[in-house]
Amino acid sequence: MIQITDAAVEPISVTDFKTNTKVDGTGEDASTIPLYIGAARRHFEAKTDRILITQTWEEYYDYAPSYVYIQKAPLQSVTHIKYLDEDDVEQTLATASYTVDTKGVCPRIKIIDKPTVSDKINNFWVRFVVGYGDASTDVPQDMIMAVTYMASHFYENRLPIVSGTVVNEVPMTFKSLTDPHRFYAIT
Repeated sequence: MIQITDAAVEPISVTDFKTNTKVDGTGEDASTIPLYIGAARRHFEAKTDRILITQTWEEYYDYAPSYVYIQKAPLQSVTHIKYLDEDDVEQTLATASYTVDTKGVCPRIKIIDKPTVSDKINNFWVRFVVGYGDASTDVPQDMIMAVTYMASHFYENRLPIVSGTVVNEVPMTFKSLTDPHRFYAIT
């Protein structure tokens, strides 16, 4: 699976991050804080396979499947389905040749008219749009909280090793907020 476009905005702003974490000053507003927010969002998305802000992805196959199970959620739309025909010429599958299910637990596409494809690898691919929406206000609040907690953790713990301290997990934080949203794709 390949990401074509990333989120245009983050689910939390630098101002919201600073308010929630009680960070003062502006020295890191344009550099460090946005990096931690972006890393926290990507971490949430990797742990749950739920995409927060609209993104475009492509998934590749070495054959024409009967069903395509989208490995990310929530599915907004299918941009196109393309394939290499028997002569290795790129073709676009007509929208009438497949149906899209965005309502089920696992977004999926049923291929009604399976094309005959080339014997090359990656000869069938789907481009799709996933995410809760284009703005942070489209993202569920508990997911924003999870990203805020993780960004705060990254900000407060800048080194991979902390010595001389006792570490305890704070209950009801990132894991507690992400576990209910874990998406288990059907493969």
